This record gives sequence, C-alpha cells and structure tokens, in this order.
Amino acid sequence: VALMNRDGKHAECRYPRATRLAPRLVTGLIAAVLVLTHNCDGPTAASAIPVLLALPFAFEMWALGHDLWEWVAEWTSQAVRVSQGEEERHRHSRKHAARLRGFA
Repeated sequence: VALMNRDGKHAECRYPRATRLAPRLVTGLIAAVLVLTHNCDGPTAASAIPVLLALPFAFEMWALGHDLWEWVAEWTSQAVRVSQGEEERHRHSRKHAARLRGFA
C-alpha cells in the first residue's frame, strides 16, 4: 500500500523526478570517475563506490519517512479530535440523563 500525502499524491511523487534523479546521477558520476581514473585502490576505496551509489537512497528514505511521520501526526491528531468529540457526547448524555431523572 503506497502512502498518500494530504494532497492525495503518492509519497514518492511529492518530489519531482529531477530532484529524485539528481543525487543518483551525481553519485554515479563520482563513482564512475573514481573507477576510470583508477583511484580505487585498496579496500576503503572499493567500499566507497557502493556507498556512493547508495547515498541517493538515503534521500528517498528520508522523503518517504518524512511523509510517513506527517501521516502519523495527522492520524494521531484526528484520533484525538474524535476522542474529544466522543467525550463531549458522553458528557452531554450524562447531563441529559440527569435532567430526565430530575423530572421523573
């Protein structure tokens, strides 16, 4: 199930495609330059390339997580409003029942 924003868009559609692709392109180009210039000597450099290629996903996870927390906050505030409304209805019912008992 895809998360929806308040405006009805899917979470991944909130950010334009160029905004989502730019980090991938930049880190991909940096990784390609490292490989082509042979600056990838040793285990640290070899592990840097997958890390570089994975960096854009951190942005995407942040964007999806941000939308998830917005949804949780909206749902929580809605649940609080509903419970306050129910409490008000019960209070009104008790007052009404007390009045009826007083007239009986």
